[in-house]
Amino acid sequence: MKHQYLNKTGNRSLLLFFAGWGMDANPFMQLKTDYADVLIAYDYSDCNFNNLEIPQTYRNTFLFAWSFGVFAAERWMEESQFKPTFSIAINGTLHPVDDTLGIPENIFNATLQQLSEQSLLKFYRRICSSSEQYDELLSHRPMRTIQSLRSELEAIRDEYLRKKTTPAHSQWSKAYVADYDRIFPPKAQIRQWENATTIVHIPDSHLPKRLVDIVLSNLIDKQLIKTKFEKCQLNYDNHAKCQHQAAQRLLDKWKEIDKSTGMSVYEIGCGSGIFTKLYAPIFHPKTICLNDIIEIRKNFFSGIDCPLSYFCADAEYEYPRNVFERIVSSSAIQWFENTSAWLNNIRDTLADEGLIVLSTFGKDNLAEMRLVTPFSLNYLSVQDWQNALANSGFLPLILEEEKIQHQFDSPIDLINSLRHTGVNGIITGSPESPKQLISKIQANIPRDENGRFQLTYNPIYIIAKKLRQK
Repeated sequence: MKHQYLNKTGNRSLLLFFAGWGMDANPFMQLKTDYADVLIAYDYSDCNFNNLEIPQTYRNTFLFAWSFGVFAAERWMEESQFKPTFSIAINGTLHPVDDTLGIPENIFNATLQQLSEQSLLKFYRRICSSSEQYDELLSHRPMRTIQSLRSELEAIRDEYLRKKTTPAHSQWSKAYVADYDRIFPPKAQIRQWENATTIVHIPDSHLPKRLVDIVLSNLIDKQLIKTKFEKCQLNYDNHAKCQHQAAQRLLDKWKEIDKSTGMSVYEIGCGSGIFTKLYAPIFHPKTICLNDIIEIRKNFFSGIDCPLSYFCADAEYEYPRNVFERIVSSSAIQWFENTSAWLNNIRDTLADEGLIVLSTFGKDNLAEMRLVTPFSLNYLSVQDWQNALANSGFLPLILEEEKIQHQFDSPIDLINSLRHTGVNGIITGSPESPKQLISKIQANIPRDENGRFQLTYNPIYIIAKKLRQK
């Protein structure tokens, strides 16, 4: 296996992209971003999956794999025992040569037997959605010989037959499936990933025209988040119906199991104070330290009857010096890049046997919007949280999820609700114009009996105790 950095500038995050058969780094130069170092893996002819080591200097490694790169990435994770922050499959499966779960064997063998410069050009055309995309690919075509491509195909086949991959498991966070894929049959991809991970359908070809958008939309740009919330801060409460409900239900669950009062509280992502104003009169905290990534408007909290302090920072990576008896957050930590690492890091900020009281969102959050755009956050499931809590030394007292449906009178109302709650990342760069976005919503978002557009929210409620270290 070969690999090449597109940029290496000392970022705290690495974007690791496993390319498909016959590729090198040339077609993927547009993946270069200032937000992360970018490393392309390709040419699996030697099936040496041990020659790629990820430097420990990276806080996060975001793995994307396309086409045969999905199989290669699975082998690499298995042999290296490396666990990326998340891993996303794009138009590929763990079974490269398989009549049910991959490319049918007769097609694979015919590709290998008939491989030539002419057949390669036909392959390039088949993976593209238009002649314009094909021309663009040829202008950045891989610098590979026909013999090297033949060797790679043979190696992939032999490696797969040597040890057929086990069924998909939870280390794959999401799978994109192109409806018009002419290489990996969409039905085979769906069979591979159903009941294993979240499937996102895209109306595209094997090499998605908007591959760069798909990849970069899965990275959380904290500066962009900060800008969005600064813009919507004043109107947030008027549009945050689900967030209000989630905060109230989190409080109800907290009251059931915690009868303490007068404790010190650290609240992450306090926003406009929706959750603060609910719990403060009930638990009468001794002190509250309020955090947000944007400047906190102190007038929002003028009615809170206890000493307040303010900590404006990225709560995922910066921590107050004090130790608190409760760390709480409602509808905020879904914006974190690596929740498992964060749980480990906040242990020092939480007193022994202290509680974390959290609400976030699960994998079915805004599921209907996947029919409109492929862009969404990488939500964790309840099982993901169960594992992360156990690995970080927390005992779950409450770990529950629910689904809340909200209705909107028009596509404009739906869009405004998302934008005014900072969720407009899922519509960034979607259809080329607002008119097209509205048309997609009208065509794809389900309606209730009154004709109103319906979105599903999937809150997860987490209350867990920090266990004493042995």
